[in-house]
Amino acid sequence: MSHYEREGKNYKSVTTLLRDIFPFNTEAFEKWCRREGYDPKEVKVLSTSIGSKVSSWINNKTRGVLYLDPPTVGATEEGLYRGVQDFTDTYKVLESEVTVFCDEYLYAGTFDGIVLYQDKEYLMDWKTYGAWRGVYKRDPKKIKEVSYQLSMYRYALGRELPLAVVVFKPDGTYEVEELTYTEDWISKLFKE
Repeated sequence: MSHYEREGKNYKSVTTLLRDIFPFNTEAFEKWCRREGYDPKEVKVLSTSIGSKVSSWINNKTRGVLYLDPPTVGATEEGLYRGVQDFTDTYKVLESEVTVFCDEYLYAGTFDGIVLYQDKEYLMDWKTYGAWRGVYKRDPKKIKEVSYQLSMYRYALGRELPLAVVVFKPDGTYEVEELTYTEDWISKLFKE
C-alpha cells in the first residue's frame, strides 16, 4: 500500500518513505539473478509468498485460529513453520498487524507486532531474508532499513518500546536482534 487515508487526510506509507531512503536497485538485482541463474520475477513471487505465510501463521496463532493457516509447501516452508511455532511459544505476541498514523509527518503503516519476552515488551518486525533460497546472511543495510522502519512505527505509536527484528530460517530456527531507535529518518525524508 503506497498510502493510507483517515478522516479525509492522506498519509504516505512507511514502505513508500523507506524506498526514498533505501531505493531498490532493480538493475543490480536482475544482474545478480542472471549471474546466479534465477528468474527475478520468480524470486519476488517466492519471497512475497513466504513472507505472507509467516505473517499469517503468526497472526493466526495470536488470534487462536490456527485452522486458517495456509499450508506449507516443501521443506523450506515446513522449516519456517516450525520456527514460527517455536518463536510464538517463546515470545508472546500481544498485538499483530496494527496500523499507526503519524499526524506530525503525515505517514502511516502497519507494524508486525508487539511481543512480550521475559517481562519486557518489544516492537518487532518479522523477516524471512533469504528463505526462498535457504540461506540467511546478515546484511547491515537491511538491518538498518528495518531499524528505520520500526523507529517510524514507534514514533507514530508514541510508546518508548525497545525494537527488535526476528529472522525466520528454513531450518526451523530464527534469530532475534535488538535494534537501536533512531530519528535519523526525519532529516532524510523531511528536509526543510
